[in-house]
Amino acid sequence: MTDMRRSSRNRTAGSHRNHWAAWCGVDDPIEVGVVFGPRGMRPVWFSWQGRRRMIQQVTYTWKELDGKLPLRYFTVTEGSSVYELCFDPMALRWRLTKVQVEG
Repeated sequence: MTDMRRSSRNRTAGSHRNHWAAWCGVDDPIEVGVVFGPRGMRPVWFSWQGRRRMIQQVTYTWKELDGKLPLRYFTVTEGSSVYELCFDPMALRWRLTKVQVEG
């Protein structure tokens, strides 16, 4: 499923700012490397499709409830690619939920 819209969650600098983008739904399980610091947890890399991707920037974070389950979301960049990661703290699982394709 593709959601065509001007990306309101994208907070990256430069070329991403004023382009139309398509968010493609993915929903794949992933492995994520996380650093814990004074401002909470921050993903630094994730593995998807057999490749480790180094996160250059966390551009946006938010929390949502899935029923009674709290989920943590992170919009991150790797090069010119933008990804949405979701952490389920109850199950201790990460999922790649969306990938942004520039249009």
